[in-house]
This record gives sequence, C-alpha cells and structure tokens, in this order.
Amino acid sequence: MEGATVHQPGAVWMWPLRGGGWRMPLLFATVAICYAAGSFVALRLIEVSDLQDVLFIPAGITVAFLLRLRRRTWWVVLTAAGLTEYFIDVVAGFGHGQAMGFALANTVEPIIGAAIVRTLCGAVDLTRRRHVLWFTVGAVIIGPAVGATVGAGANELFAGSDFLMTFTQWWLGDSLGVILVGGAILAWGSDDDRRSSFSFWGAMLIAGSIALTVGVFAFAYFPLAFSVLIGVVFAGALFGVRAVALTALTIALTMAFLMALDPGDSLIGLSRASALVLIQLQVGVFTLSGFLIAAESHERDLAIRLAARAALMAEESEVARKRLHDLAVNVQRGLLPDRLPQHPGIQIAARYESATEAFEVGGDWYDAFQLGGDRIGLVVGDIVGHGIDAMTSMGRLRTALGALAIHENDPAALLSKVDEFVGGRDGTAYATVFYAIVETETGAIRYASAGHPPGLIVAADGQSTWLDQGQGMPLYGEPDRPRPQGSALLEPGGALILYSDGLIERRGESLDIGLTRLARLASQLVGRPPKGICHELFTNFGVGPSREDDVVVMVLKPEPSRPGTYRETFPAQPEELRRIRKSIRAWATSRNLPLATQDDLLIAIGEATANSVRHAYRDTEPGDVEVTITPIGAILEVAVNDRGTWQGPSQSLSYTGMGRSIINSVAQAYKTHNDEGGTHVTFRLPIASNPM
Repeated sequence: MEGATVHQPGAVWMWPLRGGGWRMPLLFATVAICYAAGSFVALRLIEVSDLQDVLFIPAGITVAFLLRLRRRTWWVVLTAAGLTEYFIDVVAGFGHGQAMGFALANTVEPIIGAAIVRTLCGAVDLTRRRHVLWFTVGAVIIGPAVGATVGAGANELFAGSDFLMTFTQWWLGDSLGVILVGGAILAWGSDDDRRSSFSFWGAMLIAGSIALTVGVFAFAYFPLAFSVLIGVVFAGALFGVRAVALTALTIALTMAFLMALDPGDSLIGLSRASALVLIQLQVGVFTLSGFLIAAESHERDLAIRLAARAALMAEESEVARKRLHDLAVNVQRGLLPDRLPQHPGIQIAARYESATEAFEVGGDWYDAFQLGGDRIGLVVGDIVGHGIDAMTSMGRLRTALGALAIHENDPAALLSKVDEFVGGRDGTAYATVFYAIVETETGAIRYASAGHPPGLIVAADGQSTWLDQGQGMPLYGEPDRPRPQGSALLEPGGALILYSDGLIERRGESLDIGLTRLARLASQLVGRPPKGICHELFTNFGVGPSREDDVVVMVLKPEPSRPGTYRETFPAQPEELRRIRKSIRAWATSRNLPLATQDDLLIAIGEATANSVRHAYRDTEPGDVEVTITPIGAILEVAVNDRGTWQGPSQSLSYTGMGRSIINSVAQAYKTHNDEGGTHVTFRLPIASNPM
C-alpha cells in the first residue's frame, strides 16, 4: 500500500493507493470515470443554459486528485483527464484540433494550480486561513486563468469563437468548479467541523438555503440573489469548512437546476449570460468567504483548546514538580542537623531555605558539633549546582567533615583533609566551605575558608569585622595546596554570623553591595537573640518565594549573664588602648549596665591605663597592664596594675595631677600604691540607676 499522513494541525490526510500492481490502472480508471461523469453534467448544463460554461465539475475533480495524491502519481491523473476530455469532446462533435486544445487546457490548468498550492502549503487543510488563501490564488485564479487562455485560444483558432467571451465563461466555470467541487472534496480531508452538517441544524441550513434560492428565482429579482448565499457565511461561522462546501454546492446545483427549467431570462433586467456571470461571481466569492470565516473560527477554537490544554498540562506539571520539590526538600532537611548543640554560655541558631524559582533543591548546608572541652565547630558549605546530585554530594561532604573534625584541631588542616575526600572515589562536586572553631570561654575563633564568603563578627557596639584572613581555594580534589588560617575574638555582647552566598548575591548586583548591606543590617540586629537575627536577615534581604539559590544563615552569640569579674591583661602599648576600651564597653553592655555608668567607667579606666602606658615602662622594654573590674552589689571595684618603675614622683598618679582630678570627678575612693611590684590604682564606681 502506498500513502502518507501529512502531519499538519487537524486531520489532514492523503489518499492511499491500494491494489498492488493494479494501483496505477485503478487510479487511471477512477479519474477517468469521475472526470467523465463531471463532464457529462457540465455539458448538460451548457446545453440547457445555451451558454459556454456554467459549472465545470471536472476542473474541481482533477485538482482535488492532484492535491490529495503524491506527486509521482500526477502523470496518471493528468493522462486520464486529458484522454477523457479529448474523447468526450470528439464524441460531442468537436474537431480533433479543438478537442486536443481543450484536453491540453484541462491538463495544464490543474497541474499549475496544484503545483502552486502544494509548494506553498504542503497537504491542503482548508481549516487554515493561509491554505485557503493559497488555494484561492493557485487553484481558483491562476490555474483556471491559464486553462481558459489555452482553451479560448483553441476555440478561436478552430471554431472562430470570440476569445474574450470564451475566456470569461471558461475561467468562471472552471473556477467555480474548483471552489465548489474541489473545495468540497478537500474539505472532507481537513479537520472536523464544530457541528456536523448532518445534524438537525445542518439539515435546517441546507433546507433553508434551497428554499431561499427557489424563492429568489421565483421573484426573478437580481439584487436579492446574494441573499441566498448568506447560508454559506452562517455555515462558516457556526459549523465549519465541510458545511460551507456542502451548502455552497447545494445552492449552486439548485440555481443550475432552476436555470435549466427556465428557458428565458432568469433574472429581471439582465440577459441570461450576464446573470450567469454575476451569479457565478457571487457564488465563488461567498464560498471562499465562507471558507475563510470557517478557517478563522477553527484556528481560534484550536488556539483556545491548545491554550487550555497547555495551561492544564502546565498546572499538572507544576503540581508534580512541586510535589517532587517538597519531597526533595524534606530529604535535604533530613540531611541537616535536627538540633544544634547546647553549650553553657552560648546560643546558636540556624535557618535554611531551598531555592524555589526552578523548584530545585541545592547543596547549601550547615552544621555545628561539640569538639570537647569548651570548643564548638561551626561549618557552612555550598555544593555548586542544584538537584539530587548536589543534595547527595552535600550529605556525603557533611558526614565526612563531621567525622574528621573531632580528630583535627586546626581548621586549615581539616579543610585540606576534606579536599582529599572530595577528590576520592566517593567524593563530591566542586564545593565551598567556611569552618570555624569557637572557644566558648574566651571567645577566641580560629577559622579557614575554602572559597566561601567570609564570616562576620559584629561587636556589641555594632562594629563589624570580616573574617577574611583565612581565604583559600574551593574544594575540588587538590589536597596538597597550602591553606591559610585566620583568628579573631568574639567578645561578650557580639555575634558571629556565617551564611551562604544565596543570602547576599543578587542578579546584576555587585557582591560588595550585598556584603555592605549585610554588615549594616547585622550591626542593627546584634542586640537580638540568634534566632531573631536569622529571621530578620531572611526578611530584610528579601529571601522570598522566588529565589534562585538556597540560603543558609547560622548565628552564634555568647549568652548574656549576671555581672561577673572582668579581667584583661594587655601590652603597655598605645595602640592597645582602643581595643581595651572596646572590650570593656562590650562587657558592660552585655551586663546591661547603664550608659552613664559605662561612660564614667571608660573615662576613669582610660586615664589610669593611659598613664601606665606612658610612664610605667619608660626607657625599658614595655611590660603588661592589667585591668580588673569586680561588681559588688551596686558598686564596681576597679583595679589597674602595672609592673613598671615610674620615673620620678612628679609623673606618678600618686601625686596631684590631671589624671587624679579626672578620676575623682567620676569615681570614689581613689587610691594609688607603689612598691617593687609596680604601681597599683584602685577606685570605686557606683552603678547609676538600675544596678544588676
């Protein structure tokens, strides 16, 4: 069997050829019989109307065969049409030359029209406006015009007939045959109508069109002739191309039958020939208009159906993706710690949100674990990429780092060992990690970073310090590279903030802008508990429902406690004075001392420590200065001790001077004492209003 289904919108199909070796003869016979039958009807219309051509049915049959068969079979169709036309014309009494001219005209005409349409449209589907337009141009206008030229020329040459009259009637008759007969055949190979022509309303449409046609011809009033074709337009708007073809063909045959019954003029005021030409034009124009209206309605309906189907599929796909995403997120959250370690003197909180813009999970993660004694390990990491692979890599890397951390006290060395794991058989993808060890008693921090954004320390007074000294390359299986390490101090009242790049990165924005925004916001939030800081960072950074990357934030803060003794020893160097003031301010803030008391404390201690730095170790190697603050009820006992030898009594705080005056102005019970161990300054400072 030979045939093909052309993949166009709708149900466009090509005629299959069956019969094995008899396929071509059977095709030849089929075309010849159909052509002969159509010619017989056309000749009868010519005889009864006494006109050259009314409706040449074979023109529509031939072009329809060509448009529904493969090109390699066209020669069979054209041969059958040409020979049949020749023999019919000879039998009808035309000369051999005239018959051969007509046969040539009726083979050139369909092949030109079909070639134009097939080249520009492929398989014809009259439910598409573009196909209707090219069908009109190629098969209805150009093809019949060429055939009419050849046929009228042969008629003038051999019979002496008027060329223009023959051309006009030939062209109109063949065009109408292509529109009505060819269009009807092609319509049944196109997509289905919205409503069937064989339904109740379809029957009413056909019956009404016939009745209206009979009524118009009964009045024989030409201006009413167009009204009979309104049914064609209704058929296109309400039914489809098949109903258009059937209605138009019914009206045309009814008109032909009525004209055959009436030997006189069919319409008042017009000759028979003129009336026929105008009626042919009206039928052709209205039928093509009906095809266009039907095609536009079909395309609109098809677009609506496709849009609805696409919306439904998108909704179903979204639900399925959301379900898979939620499942993956639950699995990923199961890989993260369900609780953070509890340790006296500190508070830890963390928050994680997965990427949602593409409904994919990623590889961001965090962890915290006890390392023995007063040490806690904190880690935030990011596996590059998204999806299940990143999630499983994250789980393996987290497990490996947690297992190695308890055996390694050096953050940089630990990251080198983890890098060795990354390059191993069960390793992970390219990853960034920030790892820190915090000593909870002293606040000392040692850290190292493998390509991860720097951690942030925010002091109690809002000053920010970036942990950027230990920056190294990301982890990707190169353990032999040396890795740097940094250290810092987390003082009472401050906070350590670790995070992933999803918090600070924004499309089209510099990373420095995100870091600056983080430092500014963290300085405003430092007084809040860790959980509140995490929440506010997510809220203020716009970590909402349409983010491209995972986001992790982890915050560690020393717990606020009741007043205890403050003790700090520092080198007697001027640059240390600022640091010691900052440390005392943080201690006082963490214990909620009134601001007035804090200011007086810093003034008095500042004078005492500055004098020790200037005078205690003149002409000798600088030693140490020790500051002790002991809360006793509503009083702060302060002692400033050095181990130096002051040069001359005039320079000692035990004598009258500005230092004594300043301290006495804010403190009580000021005393100094010099001995072989150095100089000792003591005083008391009342706590202003709301003592702890």
